[in-house]
Amino acid sequence: MSGTKDALWQAYTGEAKAALRLKVFAEKAEEEGYAQIAKLFRVVARSEEIHGARALRVLKEIKTTEENLAESFRVRTGGGGSCVQPVREGGRSGRGPGGRSPFQPES
Repeated sequence: MSGTKDALWQAYTGEAKAALRLKVFAEKAEEEGYAQIAKLFRVVARSEEIHGARALRVLKEIKTTEENLAESFRVRTGGGGSCVQPVREGGRSGRGPGGRSPFQPES
């Protein structure tokens, strides 16, 4: 991996961790009755999410929905399997509600 790509992955990872940490801090502040501090944590967390998303876009990690779904499943299970086909099958008909494919954009 190039130095730039490494730096972008590190930025993404750091932003994702910071966003999660801040969301948990917000929950705790809310539990303790600090509504305004909780709101502040959530705003900063959202900012971190925006920065992380920017790094993903620059890394060209955002693909089609089908590719994103397959990649998410692969990463989650640690394998090379795909959940796209079972989801696409949608039972016997291969269609979701109204006969629409789960991968067909809504009108």
